Amino acid sequence: MSTKETAGLDRSQAPTDADLPAPTPTAAEGDAGAVAGGRAGRDLLLVLGMHRSGTSALTGVLGKLGVTLGEELLPPTSDNPKGYFENARVVAAQETLFAAFHRPWHDPRPLPPNWRESAAADEARVALVPLLRDMFADADADADAAVAAVKDPRSSRVVPLWLDVAAQAGARPSALLMVRHPNEVAGSLHKRDGLSRSRAHLLWMTYLLEAERASRELPRAFVSYEALLADWRIEMDRMRKRLGVALLATTAVAEEIDGFLDVSLRNNQAERGGKPVSPFEPLALELYGLALHCAADPAGNRADEGFDAITAKLARVAAGYLDAPLRLEDELQRQALDQSRVDMSLQIAALRELWRPALPARMPGACRLYYRETSTPFNESRSLFADPVLMEDGQHVVFELPEGAKVEHLRIDPDDAPGAFAIWSLSIGGKVVEDLADRVNAMNEFALPVTSHRGGIRFAALGEDPHFELDVRGLEWSHTDGPSQVEVRFRAETVLSEIAGYLKDSGQEIEHAQRDLGERQRRLTECVELLEQRLSKFGESAIGISNDVSLMEAATRSFHVALGEEIQNRRTEHDRLQASLAHAREELQATHAQNEAVIAELESMREQQGVLLSWAQRRSLGYWWRRLRGRH
Repeated sequence: MSTKETAGLDRSQAPTDADLPAPTPTAAEGDAGAVAGGRAGRDLLLVLGMHRSGTSALTGVLGKLGVTLGEELLPPTSDNPKGYFENARVVAAQETLFAAFHRPWHDPRPLPPNWRESAAADEARVALVPLLRDMFADADADADAAVAAVKDPRSSRVVPLWLDVAAQAGARPSALLMVRHPNEVAGSLHKRDGLSRSRAHLLWMTYLLEAERASRELPRAFVSYEALLADWRIEMDRMRKRLGVALLATTAVAEEIDGFLDVSLRNNQAERGGKPVSPFEPLALELYGLALHCAADPAGNRADEGFDAITAKLARVAAGYLDAPLRLEDELQRQALDQSRVDMSLQIAALRELWRPALPARMPGACRLYYRETSTPFNESRSLFADPVLMEDGQHVVFELPEGAKVEHLRIDPDDAPGAFAIWSLSIGGKVVEDLADRVNAMNEFALPVTSHRGGIRFAALGEDPHFELDVRGLEWSHTDGPSQVEVRFRAETVLSEIAGYLKDSGQEIEHAQRDLGERQRRLTECVELLEQRLSKFGESAIGISNDVSLMEAATRSFHVALGEEIQNRRTEHDRLQASLAHAREELQATHAQNEAVIAELESMREQQGVLLSWAQRRSLGYWWRRLRGRH
C-alpha cells in the first residue's frame, strides 16, 4: 500500500477498497448485494435526520472527503457558522413540495395519502432529476466512480421521492441516518425557533421513523453525532464498509476535517436523569437507544420489529397531541409572530419620531456618568452629573472623576429623554480614546450605523434612559493618582441635524480639496521658476563659449602670419581657454539634464584644439627654416 501522504479513515493508515473486508449482506439488502464487493457507478448518499441533529457536520465531512454536494450551497449563518451544506436547488424544490401539502417543516402530521402520485411530487422530480445528473457530471472525470450526497432534513419524510429521482438519474441510493440525543435537538430547536419541547421530540421521532421505514430496502448506516465528533475516522470507516463506497482522505484533508468538527459548537448537551421535559421524552429516549444500537452493531443487523413497535406506540401517544394541543401551539406561534410584527412597526414609527425636529427645540437634559470596577456593579454612589455645553456642531460635557478612584468600566447617559445620539469622541485625562467603538460593550436600545467621517458610535433609545457602556481597562490613566476628566462630544440627532451635518461634512471636504489644489498650484509655480533660472544660466554659459570660439579662431589666423610669436601666444591662449573651459564645465555639471547639447559641442571643440596643438608641436623652427629656403 502506498504511503504517499495518504491518511485514511483509520488513524494509522488508509485502507483501500481491497483492504476492507466485504460486508455480509443481510436478507433485507437482497437486491443491494453489489455492496459486498464495492460498487462501481453512480452512488447517491441520502443524508437523513431531523433539523439540528448533526446532518450538517456529517455532510461537511463527506464533502471534504470528495463527495459531490453541488455548487449552489446555502451560505453559513450565525446558527450554523460552519455551513449547512444544503444544495439551494434541493431546498427550493422540497420547500415547494411541502408547501403544496400545507406542511411546513415543523408540522409533525403525516403527509397526505398518495402524495407520491401527486402533481406536486411530479414537479419535484422534474426539478431534482436534472440537478442530480448535473452533480454526477461534475463529480469526477471518471463517471463510473462518482459519489454524490444530498442533505435537506425534509428528505427524511420523502425518501420514496428520492428513490424515483435516483432511478431516473441512473444512481444507486444509500441512506445515512443521523442520530443525536433528542433532548439536545429539542433544546436547540427551542432556542432557535421557539418550538416547544413536546413538538421538538415528536418531530425528531417522526423524521427518524419515517426515514428508517422508507430506507429498509437500501444499503444504509446509522451515524451517531456524538461518535462522529469523538472520532470521525472510525465512523467513516464503518460507514464505508456498510455502503461499499470509496472514501479516502489525504493527510491534509484529515487535518482539515479535524479542524472542521469543532466540539465547541455543540452548544446543547443533554442532561442525564431528571424529570421528563415533555410527554414524548420517554419514547424518544427509547427510540434513541435503539438507533444507537443499530449504529454500533458491527454486523449491521436490522431492528425492524423494534422500530415498528415504537411507531405503534407513537401513533397512540401522538393522537391526542395532534388534535387540540398542536392547533393551540400553532395559534400561539401565529399570535407571537403577529405581535413581533406589531412591535417592529411601533419601533420603526418611534425611531422615525425621534428624527423629527421639535419646535421649539427642547433644551438638553443633564448628562450622567457612572464608573465602577469589574467586580462591582454600577450604582448611584459612583455617579456624576454635568450639564452639557452647546457648541456649533453639538454638545460638549466634562466630568471630573474623584481623586484616587479606580475606574475600569464607564456608563454614560447623554440625556434623560428618548432620542438618537451620535458620540463623536471621548477623552479621559486629556487623551482621546482612539478605539472607542471597539471598547463599547452595551447600548440602549438600538445601535445605528455611523455615517460621518468623524467615526464614533451612534445609537437610539425609545425610553427615557439612553446610555452606552464601555470597558476602559488598559488605558494609562486607569491606575494613576489624582482627579481625571472625562470629556464627551456628542450630538442629539434630528432630520435637520443630519442634513446640517451632511452639508458641513461636504463643505469640509470641499475646503480640503481646495487647499490641496492650492498647494499643488504653488508647487507647480516653484518648479516653473526653477526651470526658468536654470535656462537663464544655460544661456549665459552658451554666450561665454561662443566668445571663446571667436578668440580661438582669431588666434589661429594670427598663427599663420607669425609662427614664432603665435606659438607663444597660442600657448598662453590655450592655458586661459583651459581655465575657462574648466569653469564652464563646473557650471554645466549643475544643469547637465538641460544642456547636453552644449557639452557635446565643447567636446568637439576640445578635439579640434588637440588637433591644432598636435599639429603645432610637430612643426618645429627647423621645419619652417627649410620651407623658407625652398627645402623640405
